[in-house]
Amino acid sequence: MTLAAPAGAQVYRWVDEQGQVHFGDCAPPRCNSTEVRMAPGPSQEQLERAREERERQREAREQRELIQRQVQEAERREQQQQDRQQAQRRSYCQQARSELRILETPRPVFHVDERGERVYLDDATRSTQIQQARQNVARFCD
Repeated sequence: MTLAAPAGAQVYRWVDEQGQVHFGDCAPPRCNSTEVRMAPGPSQEQLERAREERERQREAREQRELIQRQVQEAERREQQQQDRQQAQRRSYCQQARSELRILETPRPVFHVDERGERVYLDDATRSTQIQQARQNVARFCD
C-alpha cells in the first residue's frame, strides 16, 4: 500500500494489540514502529511530460476518429452515387426496351413534330432506329 506523503515527511508503520497494521506520520508512543521509506513521487517535469503525452495521445485519437468519419462519409457518398447511376441505368434500359418494342411492332410508327403533325417513319429510318434501340438495350440492360 502506498500513501501519498508530503515531501520530507516521515511515515511510520506499526501493528496494534489486535494485530492490525497501521501507517501514520507519527508513531504512537507505546508501539513498536518502523520508519517506512517512501519512493519519491514524480517531479513536476515528469508530470508535465505525462500531461503533454496524454494530450498528444488525445489529439492523435481525435485525428484518427476525424479521418475515420471522413472516410465513412466518402464511402457513403460513393455508394449514393453508385445507387443513382444504377437507377439511371435501369431507367435507360426500360426506355430502350420500350422503344425497341414499339419499333418492332408490325404497324406504322410515327412521332409528332414541332407543329403537332404526325411524321411516319420510313423503312430505312425505322431500320436505323431499331438498330440503335438494340444497341441501347445491349448497352444499358445487363
